Amino acid sequence: MANRKKTVKVRIVKSKLRRERALGVYYPKLKLIKIDSRLTPKHYLSILVHELLHYVYPHLTETAVKQGAPKIAQQIWNEQYRRLG
Repeated sequence: MANRKKTVKVRIVKSKLRRERALGVYYPKLKLIKIDSRLTPKHYLSILVHELLHYVYPHLTETAVKQGAPKIAQQIWNEQYRRLG
């Protein structure tokens, strides 16, 4: 049996973001991503990918994340990914 690394999961919460003045926020110490619940499905996907990149690759600059996230989100969308529920 192969060794399995313990994965730390990030919690994702949808809510109306007001004080944050952002569409999504990642809180590293809490392992928490907050995403504005009022987004369209396609925009939600883009913000989710953006915040997940911060979680998975904390060393990336904001510029790198901003450049990569839309490309990844668009490819996922093109593959007919749609959120259910």
